[in-house]
Amino acid sequence: MDPLIDELLDFAQKARNFCAEFLETHIRLAKGQPVNQLFFVPLLILSRAIRHHDAIGLLLRSGFTAEASVIGLTQFELCLDVLYIGDTVARGSKWLKHASDQKAPWTVKEKINDIWAKDPKIREAKQRYFELLSSVKHGNPRAGAFGFPARMAGDRFTISNDQIDDVFSRSHAIVVAGVCSYQLVESLEGASRAFGRFVRVDTDLDTKRVALLRECRREIGRAMHAVGVIKSKTVH
Repeated sequence: MDPLIDELLDFAQKARNFCAEFLETHIRLAKGQPVNQLFFVPLLILSRAIRHHDAIGLLLRSGFTAEASVIGLTQFELCLDVLYIGDTVARGSKWLKHASDQKAPWTVKEKINDIWAKDPKIREAKQRYFELLSSVKHGNPRAGAFGFPARMAGDRFTISNDQIDDVFSRSHAIVVAGVCSYQLVESLEGASRAFGRFVRVDTDLDTKRVALLRECRREIGRAMHAVGVIKSKTVH
């Protein structure tokens, strides 16, 4: 295992454990209190997102980066739902009552545009990330090396049904490991707003949430800088 990827996956476990603690603490605080769909919908969504996070880590440790990207796409959409629902009861109700097997309650673009309405830079980055992972998931040829185990070097074209150990694979794994951790912790902001409608949000945990998000940006930036993906050591 590459040391950089190993360190990021250790951090991913830290992020996962914090998210689980965040949920468990607010479940305990809500015991005996009247709650509705706005409390248990984000709880349900995030519980699945945490399990996806575990699966992503297992796949990355075994060299299945494209496959981890596919699960990362679902995790991304789950985290968007939590941020989009936030403390809006009507959205929680719509999610719970959704009856279509063909489409989700809201489009990804609709959620991204709403969540980051005042930040076009992040909005564009989130949309591009979604489009990339979607191309990997659906086997779109445009995914290129992100989605297919093939490399071109000069006049030599290599296809493999095994892990390809090169700089591109390393960079891809670092991006997936880092971004999946970030989006999981980021989504807790929506859960915090939702839980705050029923209980007093644990201030220590909420402070740690903000600090962990900053730490996540530093860890991703450090790893991406080390492999030359970005010039800065911090992701903004």
